[in-house]
Amino acid sequence: MAARILEAGPSPREAASYLRRYDLKRPPPTADDPGTLAAPTTAAAAIQAQAGGPSLTPSHAPPIHIALVQLQWPLPAHHAAQVAADLVALQRLAVNPVLVVDVDPPVPAASVDTEEGRSTRVPDLAARDPRAFRTAQLDACGHVARYLHAAGTPARPVASGVYHLLDGEDPATDLSPDPADLPLHIDLAPLQACLTRGTVPVLAPLAQTWHGSRYSALPLSRAVPALAARLAATPQHARLSATDPRALARAAHDPDRAFVRRCLPSKLIVVNRRGGLPGPTPFVNLAQDREVLDAALEGADGARDDLAQAHRVLAVLPPSATAVIAAAESSRAVVSHYLTDKPLVAVSLPTRGSAAAAVADAGPVPPTVLRLGVPLRVAQSMRDVDSAKLARLLESSFGRRLDRAAFFARLEHQLSAVIIAGDYVGAAIVTTEGEGIQYLDKFAVSPAVQSGGVADILWLTLRGEVAADHLVWRSRASNKVNPWYFARSDGMIKLPPPVEGGGAGKEPWTVFWYCGAGRAPDADRIDAYVAAASAVPASFV
Repeated sequence: MAARILEAGPSPREAASYLRRYDLKRPPPTADDPGTLAAPTTAAAAIQAQAGGPSLTPSHAPPIHIALVQLQWPLPAHHAAQVAADLVALQRLAVNPVLVVDVDPPVPAASVDTEEGRSTRVPDLAARDPRAFRTAQLDACGHVARYLHAAGTPARPVASGVYHLLDGEDPATDLSPDPADLPLHIDLAPLQACLTRGTVPVLAPLAQTWHGSRYSALPLSRAVPALAARLAATPQHARLSATDPRALARAAHDPDRAFVRRCLPSKLIVVNRRGGLPGPTPFVNLAQDREVLDAALEGADGARDDLAQAHRVLAVLPPSATAVIAAAESSRAVVSHYLTDKPLVAVSLPTRGSAAAAVADAGPVPPTVLRLGVPLRVAQSMRDVDSAKLARLLESSFGRRLDRAAFFARLEHQLSAVIIAGDYVGAAIVTTEGEGIQYLDKFAVSPAVQSGGVADILWLTLRGEVAADHLVWRSRASNKVNPWYFARSDGMIKLPPPVEGGGAGKEPWTVFWYCGAGRAPDADRIDAYVAAASAVPASFV
């Protein structure tokens, strides 16, 4: 287990970020502490405080970090064992897997079942022989649970009790409408029983009618997003009277409400036999790339379906959530992604050298990491830029006060383009210096979304659309981001410390550049790069 975690190779910064994100200093929940499991909620405490009643502050109930896992089944025995071991590694890293098994039921040889669209429809066997289909689901959940148990963690098949279709109140008069037309209710009690005891729940996408006690197969496109939405929801107390202390106390101590407030679903993991999206496509910013990629995947068996499923689930999870699509044999990459919060290969790296080797080592179809992401826009005039928001972004990112008047006055004359991510959660500012030299004046990502892929998204647009021919930038020699810059440059030169009283400061600069494919600057061009970068005035005071 330790080897699997160490092989993920997080840097010290990534490891520290992981510890902060998952708050590993807190003690894990225990079944012996029912008071902790049903602790009053923060929202209820706030309502009680407004009503002037006693405080209902929770007793530091730890959050339950959840990874939703859509697992295609069956798998070869060695792949199933590997997936189970990697899921146990996640559990050791304070992430609780919740599995929904995507079963390939036995079908006749003449069946037209295909990979395409499998998550949006019910398998043929479910309509022909519901009993046989349910048996296949139960067997699959049992097999998966046994693999997890063998890998070192308790697991429980959950074939019923979670999904409920709200049918008519009188089963005798129920006309058996299409299950797709019935409202779906998620009961979290079976999950709470598992997760609060360190047991991995293994769910079958089967729904039980609320009154008729019949079972219906749910398409994965409905089962997984509905579960994600329920786990990510925060129950509201809008209908509670702020003057009724007893109602507030009941709400505060309601185990279901308290459990949901502790749930923090942060990942969707789709484990299949195909692997990630073809291309290969190591990273997808859904806000920017989904439509183009969806068209490009026309005819790609299953890949388009996985893309749509990732979008459905991420749309109901917190904005920081990510999805990973990986083959069972590449499931170890999931552990790496959890620790680093990054794709297997940094997508903004040029595909050469070690980056290309990493893709090759990942297998024929490497994993794909997807984020709901942020839309990008490119402004070529300061009239299209909110200067106040941009200044706040730069100051929060660099941790220094911007000389706003001088900085924006310079941009009025020198600006080439500004790439803006979302509502100013990231930006890349390019100016034109000297004899047409494209200079990266500022590259900033808000601390609130760092490690969220925004830097890679910005860099891809920067190199692909805004400054494809060449780009020059500078960085202080002590800047911790320099290794990231170095990996994305074609060359660099370290300048000597500036003479006392001259330059922007006493600390020396490192000048980086990249050029178009197959091009290398000569000595004169490099001198021009250095001169342009050295002449840019300081921006912060």
